[in-house]
Amino acid sequence: MWLSGGAGTGKTTIAHTIANRLMKAPQVLLSSFFFPSRFDHTRNSTASLAPTIAYQLCTRSPILCKSISNAIDNDQDIFTRSLTSQFQSLIVDPLHDFATVGLLTSPALIVIDGLDEFIDQGPLPELVDLLTTSVTKRYMVARVLVLSRTNSTIGDILTALASRKKVSQLPLEIFYPAKDIKRYLADNLARLKAKHTTTGTWPSGDVDILDTMFKKSSGMFIYATTAIDYLDSESPSLGPYSQRLRNLLSIQAPITRGPFKELDSLYSYIVLSVKNVDTVLSTVRFSCHYPDLSFDQIRHVLGVDMDTMQDLLPPLGGLVTLRPSHGTTAIRFHSSFAEYLLDHERSQALFTDFGLDQAQYLTRFLHALSGEHITEIIFSYLILN
Repeated sequence: MWLSGGAGTGKTTIAHTIANRLMKAPQVLLSSFFFPSRFDHTRNSTASLAPTIAYQLCTRSPILCKSISNAIDNDQDIFTRSLTSQFQSLIVDPLHDFATVGLLTSPALIVIDGLDEFIDQGPLPELVDLLTTSVTKRYMVARVLVLSRTNSTIGDILTALASRKKVSQLPLEIFYPAKDIKRYLADNLARLKAKHTTTGTWPSGDVDILDTMFKKSSGMFIYATTAIDYLDSESPSLGPYSQRLRNLLSIQAPITRGPFKELDSLYSYIVLSVKNVDTVLSTVRFSCHYPDLSFDQIRHVLGVDMDTMQDLLPPLGGLVTLRPSHGTTAIRFHSSFAEYLLDHERSQALFTDFGLDQAQYLTRFLHALSGEHITEIIFSYLILN
Protein backbone atom coordinates (compact mmCIF):
# COMPACT_ATOMS: atom_id res chain seq x y z
CA MET A 1 0.00 0.00 0.00
CA TRP A 2 1.17 3.52 -0.84
CA LEU A 3 0.11 6.37 1.45
CA SER A 4 0.75 9.56 -0.52
CA GLY A 5 0.53 13.22 0.44
CA GLY A 6 2.16 16.61 0.15
CA ALA A 7 4.69 18.21 2.46
CA GLY A 8 3.50 18.74 6.01
CA THR A 9 0.38 16.59 5.70
CA GLY A 10 1.37 14.25 8.53
CA LYS A 11 2.71 11.19 6.68
CA THR A 12 5.55 10.60 9.13
CA THR A 13 3.25 11.07 12.12
CA ILE A 14 0.93 8.41 10.70
CA ALA A 15 3.86 6.04 10.07
CA HIS A 16 5.17 6.50 13.61
CA THR A 17 1.70 5.97 15.07
CA ILE A 18 1.20 2.70 13.16
CA ALA A 19 4.68 1.45 14.07
CA ASN A 20 4.35 2.37 17.74
CA ARG A 21 0.94 0.72 18.11
CA LEU A 22 2.00 -2.50 16.40
CA MET A 23 5.22 -2.66 18.41
CA LYS A 24 2.98 -3.38 21.40
CA ALA A 25 1.49 -6.41 19.62
CA PRO A 26 4.08 -9.20 20.07
CA GLN A 27 2.31 -11.47 17.58
CA VAL A 28 2.96 -8.99 14.75
CA LEU A 29 6.26 -9.17 12.90
CA LEU A 30 6.99 -5.48 12.30
CA SER A 31 9.89 -3.57 10.79
CA SER A 32 9.93 0.15 10.10
CA PHE A 33 12.42 2.42 8.37
CA PHE A 34 12.31 6.21 8.38
CA PHE A 35 14.37 8.36 6.04
CA PRO A 36 14.61 11.58 8.09
CA SER A 37 15.66 14.05 5.39
CA ARG A 38 17.26 14.24 2.00
CA PHE A 39 19.73 16.58 3.71
CA ASP A 40 20.81 13.87 6.17
CA HIS A 41 23.41 11.89 4.23
CA THR A 42 23.78 9.31 7.00
CA ARG A 43 20.48 7.58 6.20
CA ASN A 44 19.09 8.85 2.89
CA SER A 45 20.37 5.98 0.75
CA THR A 46 19.32 2.38 0.27
CA ALA A 47 22.57 1.08 1.79
CA SER A 48 21.14 0.65 5.27
CA LEU A 49 17.58 -0.26 4.27
CA ALA A 50 17.74 -4.08 4.11
CA PRO A 51 20.12 -4.43 7.12
CA THR A 52 17.87 -2.22 9.26
CA ILE A 53 14.69 -4.08 8.33
CA ALA A 54 16.42 -7.42 8.95
CA TYR A 55 17.72 -6.26 12.33
CA GLN A 56 14.27 -5.12 13.43
CA LEU A 57 12.75 -8.43 12.37
CA CYS A 58 15.44 -10.12 14.47
CA THR A 59 14.26 -8.26 17.55
CA ARG A 60 10.75 -9.67 17.10
CA SER A 61 11.64 -13.37 16.92
CA PRO A 62 14.71 -15.33 18.12
CA ILE A 63 13.95 -18.11 15.62
CA LEU A 64 13.74 -15.68 12.71
CA CYS A 65 16.88 -13.97 13.98
CA LYS A 66 18.79 -17.26 13.81
CA SER A 67 17.74 -17.71 10.19
CA ILE A 68 18.91 -14.18 9.33
CA SER A 69 22.19 -14.72 11.21
CA ASN A 70 22.77 -17.93 9.25
CA ALA A 71 22.29 -15.99 6.01
CA ILE A 72 24.98 -13.54 7.09
CA ASP A 73 27.32 -16.36 8.15
CA ASN A 74 26.85 -18.07 4.78
CA ASP A 75 27.70 -14.87 2.89
CA GLN A 76 29.78 -12.47 4.93
CA ASP A 77 29.90 -10.08 1.97
CA ILE A 78 26.10 -9.82 1.85
CA PHE A 79 26.14 -6.15 2.87
CA THR A 80 28.14 -5.30 -0.26
CA ARG A 81 25.73 -7.13 -2.55
CA SER A 82 22.96 -5.57 -4.61
CA LEU A 83 19.78 -4.42 -2.97
CA THR A 84 17.95 -7.36 -4.54
CA SER A 85 20.41 -9.87 -3.09
CA GLN A 86 20.23 -8.29 0.37
CA PHE A 87 16.44 -8.32 0.44
CA GLN A 88 16.29 -11.90 -0.81
CA SER A 89 18.88 -13.26 1.65
CA LEU A 90 18.12 -11.18 4.73
CA ILE A 91 14.36 -10.71 4.53
CA VAL A 92 12.46 -12.78 1.95
CA ASP A 93 14.17 -16.16 2.43
CA PRO A 94 14.15 -16.06 6.27
CA LEU A 95 10.47 -15.02 6.31
CA HIS A 96 9.64 -17.73 3.77
CA ASP A 97 11.40 -20.36 5.92
CA PHE A 98 9.60 -18.99 8.95
CA ALA A 99 6.27 -19.40 7.16
CA THR A 100 7.11 -22.86 5.82
CA VAL A 101 7.39 -24.31 9.33
CA GLY A 102 4.10 -22.70 10.30
CA LEU A 103 5.49 -19.94 12.51
CA LEU A 104 4.34 -17.04 10.32
CA THR A 105 0.60 -17.00 10.96
CA SER A 106 0.11 -13.69 9.10
CA PRO A 107 2.34 -11.65 6.77
CA ALA A 108 4.92 -9.40 8.40
CA LEU A 109 4.44 -5.64 8.07
CA ILE A 110 7.21 -3.44 6.71
CA VAL A 111 6.71 0.33 7.04
CA ILE A 112 8.97 2.56 4.93
CA ASP A 113 8.58 6.33 5.22
CA GLY A 114 10.31 8.99 3.15
CA LEU A 115 11.44 7.16 0.00
CA ASP A 116 11.23 10.53 -1.76
CA GLU A 117 14.08 11.73 0.49
CA PHE A 118 16.74 9.74 -1.40
CA ILE A 119 19.50 11.84 -2.97
CA ASP A 120 20.30 8.97 -5.35
CA GLN A 121 17.01 8.06 -6.99
CA GLY A 122 18.63 5.37 -9.18
CA PRO A 123 17.88 2.32 -6.99
CA LEU A 124 14.20 3.20 -6.56
CA PRO A 125 12.81 1.19 -9.53
CA GLU A 126 14.70 -1.89 -8.29
CA LEU A 127 13.42 -1.35 -4.75
CA VAL A 128 9.81 -0.91 -5.88
CA ASP A 129 10.04 -4.07 -7.97
CA LEU A 130 11.32 -5.94 -4.91
CA LEU A 131 8.54 -4.66 -2.69
CA THR A 132 5.77 -5.40 -5.20
CA THR A 133 6.98 -8.84 -6.34
CA SER A 134 9.37 -10.91 -4.21
CA VAL A 135 8.35 -9.55 -0.81
CA THR A 136 4.59 -9.22 -1.20
CA LYS A 137 3.40 -11.20 -4.23
CA ARG A 138 5.67 -14.15 -5.00
CA TYR A 139 6.15 -15.42 -1.47
CA MET A 140 3.36 -13.55 0.33
CA VAL A 141 5.61 -13.17 3.38
CA ALA A 142 5.00 -9.49 4.06
CA ARG A 143 2.77 -6.50 3.58
CA VAL A 144 4.53 -3.22 2.81
CA LEU A 145 3.33 0.29 3.65
CA VAL A 146 5.23 3.02 1.79
CA LEU A 147 4.72 6.70 2.61
CA SER A 148 5.96 9.44 0.28
CA ARG A 149 5.06 12.57 -1.59
CA THR A 150 3.15 12.28 -4.83
CA ASN A 151 5.26 14.79 -6.76
CA SER A 152 8.55 12.87 -6.62
CA THR A 153 10.44 10.18 -8.54
CA ILE A 154 9.07 7.45 -6.30
CA GLY A 155 5.65 9.06 -6.63
CA ASP A 156 5.80 8.78 -10.43
CA ILE A 157 6.80 5.11 -10.21
CA LEU A 158 4.08 4.23 -7.72
CA THR A 159 1.44 6.26 -9.58
CA ALA A 160 2.10 4.20 -12.71
CA LEU A 161 1.84 0.97 -10.72
CA ALA A 162 -1.33 2.15 -8.98
CA SER A 163 -2.94 2.86 -12.34
CA ARG A 164 -2.32 -0.81 -13.27
CA LYS A 165 -3.72 -2.01 -9.92
CA LYS A 166 -0.31 -3.33 -8.84
CA VAL A 167 -0.19 -0.95 -5.89
CA SER A 168 -3.02 0.26 -3.67
CA GLN A 169 -2.82 4.03 -3.27
CA LEU A 170 -4.37 5.91 -0.39
CA PRO A 171 -3.95 9.66 -1.05
CA LEU A 172 -4.15 11.80 2.06
CA GLU A 173 -5.72 14.52 -0.04
CA ILE A 174 -9.06 12.70 0.11
CA PHE A 175 -8.97 13.05 3.88
CA TYR A 176 -9.00 16.82 4.12
CA PRO A 177 -7.46 17.32 7.57
CA ALA A 178 -9.51 20.39 8.44
CA LYS A 179 -11.26 18.83 11.42
CA ASP A 180 -8.04 17.36 12.87
CA ILE A 181 -6.06 20.59 12.39
CA LYS A 182 -8.81 22.66 14.00
CA ARG A 183 -9.05 20.25 16.94
CA TYR A 184 -5.26 20.30 17.37
CA LEU A 185 -5.19 24.10 17.37
CA ALA A 186 -8.20 24.39 19.70
CA ASP A 187 -6.77 21.94 22.25
CA ASN A 188 -3.31 23.50 22.26
CA LEU A 189 -4.47 27.12 22.30
CA ALA A 190 -6.69 26.27 25.29
CA ARG A 191 -3.75 24.57 26.98
CA LEU A 192 -1.45 27.55 26.35
CA LYS A 193 -4.08 29.99 27.58
CA ALA A 194 -4.52 28.07 30.83
CA LYS A 195 -0.76 27.79 31.22
CA HIS A 196 0.20 31.38 30.53
CA THR A 197 -2.68 33.68 31.50
CA THR A 198 -0.89 34.31 34.80
CA THR A 199 2.16 35.66 32.99
CA GLY A 200 0.36 38.21 30.87
CA THR A 201 -2.93 39.25 29.35
CA TRP A 202 -4.08 36.62 26.87
CA PRO A 203 -5.78 38.10 23.80
CA SER A 204 -9.58 38.00 23.94
CA GLY A 205 -11.79 36.34 21.35
CA ASP A 206 -10.92 32.65 21.49
CA VAL A 207 -13.13 31.79 18.52
CA ASP A 208 -11.64 34.50 16.31
CA ILE A 209 -8.10 33.46 17.30
CA LEU A 210 -8.82 29.83 16.46
CA ASP A 211 -10.48 30.72 13.15
CA THR A 212 -7.56 32.93 12.12
CA MET A 213 -4.94 30.31 13.00
CA PHE A 214 -6.97 27.63 11.25
CA LYS A 215 -7.31 29.72 8.10
CA LYS A 216 -3.57 30.43 8.08
CA SER A 217 -2.78 26.71 8.30
CA SER A 218 -4.11 26.28 4.74
CA GLY A 219 -4.75 22.60 5.33
CA MET A 220 -1.16 21.90 6.43
CA PHE A 221 -0.49 20.28 9.78
CA ILE A 222 3.11 21.48 9.66
CA TYR A 223 1.87 25.07 9.97
CA ALA A 224 -0.22 24.27 13.04
CA THR A 225 2.53 22.32 14.82
CA THR A 226 5.20 24.92 14.00
CA ALA A 227 3.03 27.77 15.29
CA ILE A 228 2.19 25.94 18.53
CA ASP A 229 5.86 24.97 19.09
CA TYR A 230 6.83 28.62 18.68
CA LEU A 231 4.13 29.85 21.05
CA ASP A 232 5.09 27.20 23.60
CA SER A 233 8.85 27.84 23.49
CA GLU A 234 10.43 28.42 26.90
CA SER A 235 12.89 30.95 25.47
CA PRO A 236 12.44 34.29 27.27
CA SER A 237 14.00 36.14 24.33
CA LEU A 238 10.76 35.72 22.38
CA GLY A 239 8.86 37.91 24.81
CA PRO A 240 5.52 37.31 26.58
CA TYR A 241 3.45 34.42 25.29
CA SER A 242 0.42 36.62 24.69
CA GLN A 243 2.48 38.98 22.56
CA ARG A 244 3.82 36.10 20.49
CA LEU A 245 0.26 35.08 19.70
CA ARG A 246 -0.70 38.63 18.71
CA ASN A 247 2.35 38.80 16.44
CA LEU A 248 1.54 35.49 14.74
CA LEU A 249 -2.05 36.58 14.14
CA SER A 250 -0.86 39.81 12.55
CA ILE A 251 1.50 38.20 10.02
CA GLN A 252 0.44 39.19 6.52
CA ALA A 253 1.35 36.68 3.81
CA PRO A 254 2.06 38.06 0.32
CA ILE A 255 -0.98 37.84 -1.95
CA THR A 256 1.02 36.72 -4.98
CA ARG A 257 2.83 33.76 -3.41
CA GLY A 258 1.93 30.08 -3.98
CA PRO A 259 0.30 27.44 -1.77
CA PHE A 260 3.04 27.73 0.89
CA LYS A 261 2.69 31.47 1.41
CA GLU A 262 1.34 31.24 4.97
CA LEU A 263 3.89 28.60 5.97
CA ASP A 264 6.73 30.60 4.37
CA SER A 265 5.62 33.75 6.15
CA LEU A 266 5.58 31.87 9.45
CA TYR A 267 9.07 30.48 8.84
CA SER A 268 10.39 33.93 7.93
CA TYR A 269 8.81 35.54 10.97
CA ILE A 270 10.20 32.95 13.41
CA VAL A 271 13.73 33.13 12.02
CA LEU A 272 13.81 36.93 11.91
CA SER A 273 12.35 37.26 15.40
CA VAL A 274 15.30 35.65 17.16
CA LYS A 275 18.34 37.53 18.41
CA ASN A 276 21.61 37.31 16.45
CA VAL A 277 19.71 36.28 13.34
CA ASP A 278 22.91 36.24 11.24
CA THR A 279 24.51 33.65 13.51
CA VAL A 280 21.30 31.61 13.50
CA LEU A 281 21.13 31.66 9.71
CA SER A 282 24.81 30.73 9.41
CA THR A 283 24.28 27.78 11.73
CA VAL A 284 21.14 26.53 10.00
CA ARG A 285 22.55 27.03 6.50
CA PHE A 286 25.78 25.28 7.42
CA SER A 287 23.89 22.36 8.95
CA CYS A 288 21.64 22.20 5.90
CA HIS A 289 24.64 21.80 3.59
CA TYR A 290 26.67 19.59 5.95
CA PRO A 291 24.18 17.47 7.94
CA ASP A 292 26.84 14.85 8.73
CA LEU A 293 28.76 17.27 10.96
CA SER A 294 27.96 17.16 14.65
CA PHE A 295 26.65 20.09 16.65
CA ASP A 296 30.08 20.54 18.24
CA GLN A 297 31.92 20.45 14.89
CA ILE A 298 29.57 23.04 13.39
CA ARG A 299 29.95 25.25 16.44
CA HIS A 300 33.73 24.94 16.18
CA VAL A 301 33.91 25.71 12.46
CA LEU A 302 31.62 28.73 12.80
CA GLY A 303 33.54 29.98 15.82
CA VAL A 304 30.47 30.17 18.07
CA ASP A 305 30.86 29.31 21.75
CA MET A 306 28.66 26.62 23.27
CA ASP A 307 26.57 28.92 25.48
CA THR A 308 25.76 31.22 22.57
CA MET A 309 24.79 28.31 20.32
CA GLN A 310 22.51 26.78 22.93
CA ASP A 311 20.85 30.17 23.48
CA LEU A 312 20.26 30.66 19.75
CA LEU A 313 18.42 27.46 18.85
CA PRO A 314 15.57 27.22 21.43
CA PRO A 315 13.79 30.36 20.13
CA LEU A 316 13.35 28.56 16.80
CA GLY A 317 10.89 26.21 18.49
CA GLY A 318 10.32 23.04 16.50
CA LEU A 319 12.10 24.31 13.37
CA VAL A 320 15.53 23.31 14.61
CA THR A 321 16.27 20.70 17.27
CA LEU A 322 19.28 19.01 18.79
CA ARG A 323 19.12 15.22 18.70
CA PRO A 324 21.47 12.35 19.62
CA SER A 325 23.12 10.86 16.53
CA HIS A 326 25.85 8.22 16.40
CA GLY A 327 27.19 8.99 19.85
CA THR A 328 27.15 12.76 19.42
CA THR A 329 24.61 15.57 18.99
CA ALA A 330 23.32 16.66 15.59
CA ILE A 331 21.25 19.60 14.41
CA ARG A 332 18.04 18.46 12.75
CA PHE A 333 15.12 20.27 11.14
CA HIS A 334 11.93 19.40 9.29
CA SER A 335 12.59 18.80 5.59
CA SER A 336 9.99 21.43 4.64
CA PHE A 337 12.05 24.08 6.46
CA ALA A 338 15.20 23.05 4.58
CA GLU A 339 13.30 23.16 1.28
CA TYR A 340 12.07 26.63 2.15
CA LEU A 341 15.64 27.85 2.75
CA LEU A 342 16.88 26.34 -0.51
CA ASP A 343 14.09 27.87 -2.62
CA HIS A 344 14.84 31.52 -3.44
CA GLU A 345 11.26 32.30 -4.45
CA ARG A 346 9.98 31.10 -1.07
CA SER A 347 12.66 32.29 1.37
CA GLN A 348 13.63 35.53 -0.39
CA ALA A 349 16.28 37.29 1.76
CA LEU A 350 16.82 34.14 3.86
CA PHE A 351 17.68 32.05 0.80
CA THR A 352 20.78 29.90 1.14
CA ASP A 353 22.72 29.33 -2.08
CA PHE A 354 25.10 26.38 -1.79
CA GLY A 355 27.29 27.59 -4.67
CA LEU A 356 27.76 31.06 -3.20
CA ASP A 357 28.18 29.69 0.31
CA GLN A 358 30.85 27.16 -0.71
CA ALA A 359 33.78 29.60 -0.75
CA GLN A 360 32.78 31.02 2.61
CA TYR A 361 32.48 27.53 4.09
CA LEU A 362 35.89 26.52 2.76
CA THR A 363 37.39 29.59 4.42
CA ARG A 364 35.76 28.64 7.71
CA PHE A 365 36.99 25.05 7.44
CA LEU A 366 40.55 26.24 6.85
CA HIS A 367 40.33 28.73 9.70
CA ALA A 368 39.14 25.96 12.01
CA LEU A 369 42.25 23.89 11.26
CA SER A 370 44.09 25.80 13.95
CA GLY A 371 41.68 24.41 16.54
CA GLU A 372 41.34 21.13 18.36
CA HIS A 373 39.28 19.11 15.84
CA ILE A 374 41.68 19.30 12.90
CA THR A 375 41.53 15.65 11.82
CA GLU A 376 37.76 15.36 12.16
CA ILE A 377 37.09 18.58 10.28
CA ILE A 378 39.48 17.80 7.40
CA PHE A 379 37.97 14.35 7.07
CA SER A 380 34.42 15.72 7.14
CA TYR A 381 35.11 18.37 4.51
CA LEU A 382 36.83 15.94 2.15
CA ILE A 383 34.08 13.33 2.51
CA LEU A 384 31.23 15.81 2.08
CA ASN A 385 32.72 17.43 -1.00
